[in-house]
Amino acid sequence: MRVRGAELALAAGVALMFGMMFMFSISKHMKNDRTHAPDHRGQTLEAIVGQTVAGFEKEAEALKSQSPSYQRQLKNERILNLLLTGQYAEVQRLMIEEKQLLPGRLSAGTAVAVRHWIDELGIQMKDIMPHFDAWVKAFPDSAVPYTARAVAYYYYAWKLRGEGYASETKKSNMQSFHALLEIGNDDIIKALSLDPREGVTQEYAVNYAFLLKGREGGMQAFSQATTSVPDYYPIYSAYLNFMQRKWMGRDGEALNYALDMIRKVPEDSILLMLPLEAYDDEDVWQRQRGDAEQEGFAAWWSGSDGRAKTTEEYYSDPVVWANVMALYERLMKHHPDITFITLSYAETLNNVGYSDQALEYYRRAVEKDPYYDRTSDRDPHGLYFIAWTYNVGRNQPDLAFPYYQKYSLLYPQDVSANNMLGFIYQNRRQIDKSLAHFTQASIADPRNVYALAHM
Repeated sequence: MRVRGAELALAAGVALMFGMMFMFSISKHMKNDRTHAPDHRGQTLEAIVGQTVAGFEKEAEALKSQSPSYQRQLKNERILNLLLTGQYAEVQRLMIEEKQLLPGRLSAGTAVAVRHWIDELGIQMKDIMPHFDAWVKAFPDSAVPYTARAVAYYYYAWKLRGEGYASETKKSNMQSFHALLEIGNDDIIKALSLDPREGVTQEYAVNYAFLLKGREGGMQAFSQATTSVPDYYPIYSAYLNFMQRKWMGRDGEALNYALDMIRKVPEDSILLMLPLEAYDDEDVWQRQRGDAEQEGFAAWWSGSDGRAKTTEEYYSDPVVWANVMALYERLMKHHPDITFITLSYAETLNNVGYSDQALEYYRRAVEKDPYYDRTSDRDPHGLYFIAWTYNVGRNQPDLAFPYYQKYSLLYPQDVSANNMLGFIYQNRRQIDKSLAHFTQASIADPRNVYALAHM
């Protein structure tokens, strides 16, 4: 994060009542321990923090250079800039490359790039759609621009609709949602006519079909998609999503399908992830005892009588847990380079209370790709989990320190990590760095009492 003068002035203003205490602390520790602190005599508070944060930025760039996810993000931004400046031939070339599976992940780059432009970079539909149209016009016989534009319409439609239940969404928003889906679906139909064996196109054909044609239409599109592209995992993931009870599925339907699939696939198939994803869907996690009967599901999976159970009950069953562990063991044996699998395993261990075992697999995941975030919004980032476990769970702040440090370099606006690093650096008498982290925490949250109290 680049700390601008106005932000620093704001933070310094908020913390004005502590200013004399800051400088007294700095001068005291510099006098007592010259080995830990550079010479800041004659410098303002803003200059000290600015120099220190500039050093953090250099460290962050070095760390990000080791991350395939970060390099992917830079490439996505480069493609967007090319698109917005009308360099459609280069966009076409690079997006054809994106049809390959991404390093460490289970999906191709086409949809990831477009979603990054919309969700992370906040590009507006009115600004980008004319360029999609021009790209399509420049390459009318290629499925690639049609698919990319369909992906964009899909996510813009969801932005208009919102994430709440349909019954809670404004009628006008729902009308706009369906209108954009109809336009995007036309692109999907065109793309399929040009290249029916493109995985991303088939994945979104399934998404569009479920939303526009309902359960039967979605299931038909899924059958066609898996016939054309039988080994592209996101197609199956899309199906499992819509087969959840909150969408169009029946109790246990998605999980039953996933469990049936693993009987049919080879030892090294990536589709072994299916029951792990289905078992982890939010309906199963939130379901309470006695909510519903799950026909045939529990009997096959855990040998029980078929009544609905909580997730905790399922995982406490030794047969269930043995099946889960066996699937992860096979997946990690045959796909050691897929960070998603390692991170998913770590999150599963953590969610059932095996934090010590989870620690090791979180460590493996962040060593492969430190910028890889999470497989689920409810799970912590790997670096933060490791740091928190050492610091809070084991009271070993020295072991937590390098993980807090890396996490803060990648996510400099995280208040909690900056607070902890400020405290650790303060105990180490590295007051310039302590002050820099507490200042960053105050910029991110001016009401952050913890940071102000330790400045």
